[in-house]
Amino acid sequence: MSRQLDFSDPEDSAWALSKIFAGPEAGRPALNWFGGGAFAIRGDLEPIELLFQVEGVTIMTIDAQDPLQISERHLTLFKDVAGENFIDNWTSSKSGRTVPVESAQEVTANVQLSNLMPWYVTNEKAVALIESHGQGRDSSMQQFVARREDLQEDNGAFVKTVGTWQSATAWWPWMQMDAEDEGYLFTRKFTRKFARAEDLSGPLQARLADQFGEDWT
Repeated sequence: MSRQLDFSDPEDSAWALSKIFAGPEAGRPALNWFGGGAFAIRGDLEPIELLFQVEGVTIMTIDAQDPLQISERHLTLFKDVAGENFIDNWTSSKSGRTVPVESAQEVTANVQLSNLMPWYVTNEKAVALIESHGQGRDSSMQQFVARREDLQEDNGAFVKTVGTWQSATAWWPWMQMDAEDEGYLFTRKFTRKFARAEDLSGPLQARLADQFGEDWT
């Protein structure tokens, strides 16, 4: 059975968002994989520079009592420019300094989503946009794309999503960028939601187990 959704209606919007963030079954998290490039943005005319690749997972859990309240654990790992291997050290092309890489972990509990999030809807797809803004240039925008038909299914079936995630931040502290090296870090990533840890690559699973323990899911 399916229901026709009016994405401008708060109740229908909440329904669709809860399916986008839900895991494969009640009590199990969704795994939102991400991967892409991290670029140095300096000045208005200097070409952007690809510094390294990033890859990681956002582990998303929705509250059983409030489907618009989610908790997240992020793990961001760093790879070489080609995106082939995880790296433990990184060398700045500007200063020549080699520094140890530190994976980035973040835990965000009880994030309350609005039931009036912006949606962009076609006959086949529905796109939810989530933006957040911090101090200075720190900002982030994610889009989650799902089949409209899947969101309208009146059952607990797992809804697959793909999307993009763009963020602007200050240099990460581990990069040890010189004070006079003005600029910021821009990351551009693709995302995909998975139901099982086994669907992630072996090297990524191993890194997640090292960071969060063998029972990280």
